[in-house]
Amino acid sequence: MALDTNANIANAGLQVGNFSGINSGAISETQPSNPLATGDLVINGVPVGPSLSSFDTASSVGNNYSAISKAAAINEVADRTGVTAEVNAAILNADAAIAGVGSAVTGSFQLNGVQVNLSWAAADSNADVQGSIVAAVNNKSGQSGIRAEAFGNSYRLIADDGRNLVASTFTGLAAADIGLTTTQAANGSVTLLSAGKIELSTLTGAISTNSGFEVGSFGSAEDGQLIQDIDISTVDGAIAALNAVDNALDQINFTRADLGAIQNRFESTIDSQSITSENLTAANSRIRDADFAAETAELSRAQVLQSAGLSVLSQANAQPQQVLQLLQG
Repeated sequence: MALDTNANIANAGLQVGNFSGINSGAISETQPSNPLATGDLVINGVPVGPSLSSFDTASSVGNNYSAISKAAAINEVADRTGVTAEVNAAILNADAAIAGVGSAVTGSFQLNGVQVNLSWAAADSNADVQGSIVAAVNNKSGQSGIRAEAFGNSYRLIADDGRNLVASTFTGLAAADIGLTTTQAANGSVTLLSAGKIELSTLTGAISTNSGFEVGSFGSAEDGQLIQDIDISTVDGAIAALNAVDNALDQINFTRADLGAIQNRFESTIDSQSITSENLTAANSRIRDADFAAETAELSRAQVLQSAGLSVLSQANAQPQQVLQLLQG
């Protein structure tokens, strides 16, 4: 059996997801460049409606298939599914080898339709070129919504709000000069969050190709509810609210236990530091006491020398007085 190295989690027989306590979550693959149609994604038995261009006012292209628009479509039915969606950043990693290193390059390219100007000399090192690209992209991030950061020997482009990211229109330089390919794009992903289980299915069979998710169950086998979604206007809602409060209290207890362990470690460290401080203070006191004794001895020595000097001086002055008294007699 050959080893599959496609870096696809499905090769391990698993789905992307996480579970903690009775809270559930699932993370999509990078969003496909296809919009959602009604029924492509079904969450807990509720079909998700279409992803519309009007849901995304940030992307410059593909507004109807961006992670922003698909998360908005999922949140449109969140009150019925008990599942909310969050948008993850769109990330485009440049190639490790930036072909323009070692050559003088002056040119530009566009990020989401915003022109980014680049320039470096043939003598510039890989780090210099890397810094030039990152700085040029970040200078235009306010217009493009895309920032750059160093990544190993190369860099990566990031749209933190999950908008679609498109690098295109290379002028005066080749795409490979900055580690990219012609008209390269990246989309964000979507995270599903719930206080209970998440059941994903589809009515059209296009769940993977249009939503980036797979059919399956994620997280707890129990039903739950987030505190923020509590509704006690009905009996069922009140019962669900009690369960939600119990779950929240359990979570608080777990958190208190973790914080208690951390506090114990802090107290142990504080005690250790206090003992160290006390020892240092005692040592400093002994040093200062020793200096005081030395200074006292030196003062006593000076006083003795002064007294001896005065005694000798008085004796020296007495001899002329005796001579004068003899002459007067």
